[in-house]
Amino acid sequence: MVLVGRDDGRVRSVSPAAREIVGCGEADYVGRRWSEIIDPMQADGVDGADGIAAADFARSGAAPQVVRIARPDGTAVQALLTTAEVTVDGDRCLLARFEDVSELASTHRQLRVVLGHTPFSIFRVDHDGQVPLSGGSDSAELAVALRQEAGSAVRTAFHEQPAVLALVRRAMDGEQAHQVVKAGGRWYDLHLVPVPEADGGPVSVAGIVSDVTAHERATAELVMRTACDTALADLAQQALRIADEDTLWDVGVRTLTQQLGADLVTVRHDPGPDPDADGAVDVRPVDAEAADMTVPVTHAGRRIGTVLVRRRTNPLTPDNEAFVRSVAAILGAAAMRIRMEDGARYLSLHDPLTGLPNRAALLDHLSRSLRRAARGGRHTGVLFIDLDGFKAINDTLGHKCGDELLRVVASRLRDAVRPGDVVGRLAGDEFAVLCDGIGDLDELRAIGERVIATALTPPIELIRPVGVSGSVGLARSGPDLTDAEDLLNAADMAMYEAKRRGPGHVVAYDDRIRAALATRLRDTTDLRRALGAGELTLRFEPVVSQSGVIVAAEAVPYWAHPSRGLLGPDDLYPIAFNAGLTVAVDRWLVDSVAALLPTAASGQQPGRQEDRTRRELWLRISERGLSDTSLRKTIISRVACPSGAGGLQAPSLGILIPDTLSARGDRTLDTITAELSGAGMAVWIDLSEVRPLRSTTRDTVPAGIAGVRLGSQNIHGAEHDAMAEAVIAGLVRFSHLLHLGVAARGVDTLLQLAAVRGAGCDLMQGAAVGEALSLPPWSGSARAAG
Repeated sequence: MVLVGRDDGRVRSVSPAAREIVGCGEADYVGRRWSEIIDPMQADGVDGADGIAAADFARSGAAPQVVRIARPDGTAVQALLTTAEVTVDGDRCLLARFEDVSELASTHRQLRVVLGHTPFSIFRVDHDGQVPLSGGSDSAELAVALRQEAGSAVRTAFHEQPAVLALVRRAMDGEQAHQVVKAGGRWYDLHLVPVPEADGGPVSVAGIVSDVTAHERATAELVMRTACDTALADLAQQALRIADEDTLWDVGVRTLTQQLGADLVTVRHDPGPDPDADGAVDVRPVDAEAADMTVPVTHAGRRIGTVLVRRRTNPLTPDNEAFVRSVAAILGAAAMRIRMEDGARYLSLHDPLTGLPNRAALLDHLSRSLRRAARGGRHTGVLFIDLDGFKAINDTLGHKCGDELLRVVASRLRDAVRPGDVVGRLAGDEFAVLCDGIGDLDELRAIGERVIATALTPPIELIRPVGVSGSVGLARSGPDLTDAEDLLNAADMAMYEAKRRGPGHVVAYDDRIRAALATRLRDTTDLRRALGAGELTLRFEPVVSQSGVIVAAEAVPYWAHPSRGLLGPDDLYPIAFNAGLTVAVDRWLVDSVAALLPTAASGQQPGRQEDRTRRELWLRISERGLSDTSLRKTIISRVACPSGAGGLQAPSLGILIPDTLSARGDRTLDTITAELSGAGMAVWIDLSEVRPLRSTTRDTVPAGIAGVRLGSQNIHGAEHDAMAEAVIAGLVRFSHLLHLGVAARGVDTLLQLAAVRGAGCDLMQGAAVGEALSLPPWSGSARAAG
């Protein structure tokens, strides 16, 4: 202990323990002023008029303080100083007691050095809320505040930080507390631990705080980037599923608004290929000048729209701008996909030539109409329209004119039907009209007649005015017609009946047509089965000359129908045509004749000289069969020039070509005639399907034909009608002038046989000549027929 005079500040006595601490004798300090003993580094802390220790420095009962005491050798010792005021010999004195804390002070200095070079600060809060101790890095604003407020109440230091005060209260209550708090624009990791006093006194709090601003900012940036990446992934997934642009733009706006916290986001998109689009559309209106960022939406170099973003709170960061560009890229790719899909969908459901709905689209409309009709007690009607003579127009004037005619007809049909009716193009020159909400059949028939009158009757201006007509079939939904395909097929069947009656007819589907359809379907199935099972048989119809000698025979297919008996070519070919099996029947005929030719040659009976005359075996091939190049090659290779047997000549081949080929208006007939006649076959034009005058003009009779064959429609009536007889005579004379032979088919009575012989026909064929035989009729008995 050291006794210091209160008035003069001089040392009066020094205890042995004190002398040992400072390393001096009593004489070294007694009589000296207190200010001379205190380390000069702390001398500024000493005041008083007399130069003694001031009351501020050493008040009686003041809290202990660490002071530096100078030693005589120039060193200093750090001591913990406590003072008390006493009276000695009537003088007021200060009794100073100190203990050596140099080692503790050294440790404290080292700890301060460590704390000064780390981002941590420590502090202590006593039970009164005072901050008696703090230290650490000067970079932490929280630590600076602690040091500045050391010795004051913690609520003063952190009066603007309620989160810190709440943590301190929790620690005062004995709970460890930890939280990252924000103060002064920075983030701090604050740990508080309750420290109970050794004597069981009130709890104080020890705290450690570190500046984690960089970490928190990096974490926040990572969270934001993760959120943006997640939002982009979600947007990309939605964009794959979205099927319309408006929804796509709306989702894009919502994504940008949520992620950027933007005040306003707009996507202004350019119109797509939709012809009904009315220009650019703003999902949400905004002035481009007011936007903080404008990004074009493009894909593959094509501009699709524009993204505009406005945020008043804080400017967009580079990451924000990159996010906007990524969203724009996703929107651009998705919008282009939607437009391509819409375009493909439109093309898949519309006829590219006329722009009308195609068959698939029409059937879809028809199915929905039938469902509405079933609910509303109304009916759905269908008009099936087929143009008459379109193929001839197309072939004569060219496909360009044919396409223009179809476009004009499509436009006229739209104008002729009711508002709301759906006009579609099925294929080629076939159209259909869906009429929703039809009452009775008369209402549907009125629409069909209006179509004939306004859409199909007036001439159409192409290279020259062209007249066009059509056949219309009607069908109305009902208990037996509830399916779209069935209803359309019913109208199709009615159209075929209308076409059979002639151009410009309107026919409604009824029970009779239904029965005919059932028969047609049954016959088609049976014929297909018969061809596969080999149930067709080959017969030979004899052909005689003027003298009654058999000079040829026509090989014709016959079919033993399961319910209708034996069907000849007049019954068989219509079934084959409707079933699309004419080429198959033609192939069967060629193969059968090729297999029979050696037998036909060996069956000849040589006798008189005329028996050695070469016979002709005729084959009538359909238009579809002759249009098949491979079938023509088969005819030429297998049956054109067969070899004879036993020194006899095999019959030569004659090919009957239907006159429908001459109506095509192209050079197909010339090509076919040249190929067959060049292979050594006699080519005959069969006039059994259209009126002969049409096929005997200068342009329609090709070079290289051997003759023409008249049909039964030309023959019947000639035996009692002078006009019909004169027509036949005129045709025969006309053909003979062209050096063409004339054959007559369908000569069924002796009177008809006499009439055609009298008209000069060279060859005759029919029931009056002889019935069809199972083998070529080269025998003598057959030769005598007629």
